[in-house]
Amino acid sequence: MSTISNIIGMACDAQRRMQVLADLDRKARLGAPIHPVALRVERDKQRARLDICAEHFALLGAANDPAPTPAPVLA
Repeated sequence: MSTISNIIGMACDAQRRMQVLADLDRKARLGAPIHPVALRVERDKQRARLDICAEHFALLGAANDPAPTPAPVLA
């Protein structure tokens, strides 16, 4: 269970930082002295963290299903 909590915490932190970067990007467009390359590098880091979280979530099984069930065949 702690693994899921750790992944959730990492994903939430990365998403929060992405929001802060979006705010900084808006301020930079309005003339604030923020370097666009630094924003892009940090945004890429946070996207990579979110990708890692998504991969880990995809590997986890469903919480309610003891075993995966095949999808029904539609005729």
